[in-house]
Amino acid sequence: MLEKIYHLLAAELDITAFMRELVREHQAVYPRHDWQSIFDINWDETSAMAHWLDCALRRNPPVRQKVLYFGLFNPVDQGADLYLAGSRTFALDGIWWGEKSKGDYWPDLRYAQSRCLTELYARCYPNGPTEAGDSAPGNDGENMLGVGYAARLCLDLFRAIAPERALSGPQSKVGLAVGWDSGDPLTLGFMTRSGVALRSPADAIAAARAYVAVCEARFRAHATTREDRRRYFRHPDGRRWEVEPQREGVYLRFTDGDGDVHNRFRSESEGAPEEIASNLVAEQLAAGFVEEGKPSPDADGDS
Repeated sequence: MLEKIYHLLAAELDITAFMRELVREHQAVYPRHDWQSIFDINWDETSAMAHWLDCALRRNPPVRQKVLYFGLFNPVDQGADLYLAGSRTFALDGIWWGEKSKGDYWPDLRYAQSRCLTELYARCYPNGPTEAGDSAPGNDGENMLGVGYAARLCLDLFRAIAPERALSGPQSKVGLAVGWDSGDPLTLGFMTRSGVALRSPADAIAAARAYVAVCEARFRAHATTREDRRRYFRHPDGRRWEVEPQREGVYLRFTDGDGDVHNRFRSESEGAPEEIASNLVAEQLAAGFVEEGKPSPDADGDS
C-alpha cells in the first residue's frame, strides 16, 4: 500500500479525491470490511490544519533542520493525531528520518488535533480498539489511511507557505516526511527555495525497501545475542508486537493486519532505551494491545 500512496501523491489529486481513491484501494485488498463510513469522512480540514502549522512555525521557527515531518501516533486517551517535529539527521538511503536525533525540533504547538484522524480512528474502531469486529476496518484501515492522509496533507500545507518559513539562513532545502512512530517512513520530497519538490514514486519506493532491509539485517544480527528482555503483546484483531530494550537501542517486531512481520530499531541517540521502550509500550496498551507471556517456539510469527 505504500507504493500506491506514492503513485497517488504523484497524481496530484485534491485531498478528498486522494483519500477516496485510497479507501477504494483498501476495499479491494480487504473486501470483508465495511468501508462506507470511512469513505464518507469529510477529508477537507486543510484550512484548520494550515492555521495550526502557521502558528507552530511562527511560535518556534525551525533552525537548520534537515527534515521536517508529521509523526502519527495514538494518544494515551485513544484516538489518532499527528505532530510536527524535525531532525538535523536525515538521509535518503533508507535511514529512519527521526532515528538518530528525533526531537531536534519539537515546537510548542506541535500537536495538530486533527479532526479527520480522530474520525478515522473512531470509524475504524467503532467499539473501541479491542472490539473492532470483522466489519470494521480496524488497523487494516487506520494504518495506511493515516499515513496517506498525513502525506497528502503535508504536501498541501507546505506548498501553501513561503519556503523561508521552513528554511533558515543559507539553507537550500529541507526534507519532508511522514510516518507512524513505530512504522515505516515515507520521505515525500523537499521544500526548496522554489517550493516543494516531490520525489518520484520509483525513487521513494526503492528507499523504503532499503530501509526495511537495514532493519531486517539489524534484527537478525541481534537475534544471536544472549540477553532477552523482550516483552510480548497481542491485539484482539490478531496483530502481535514485541519490544526489547538493549544497551545500544530498542528492537521492535510487529505483525501487521496482513500477517506480515516487520522488524525495527530505535537508536539510543533518541534517548535512554528503557524510556523509549516504556513510551512505546504505553502507546500499544492505549491502542488495545494486551501483554502476554513468551510464546512457544512454534507459534505463528514468532522466533
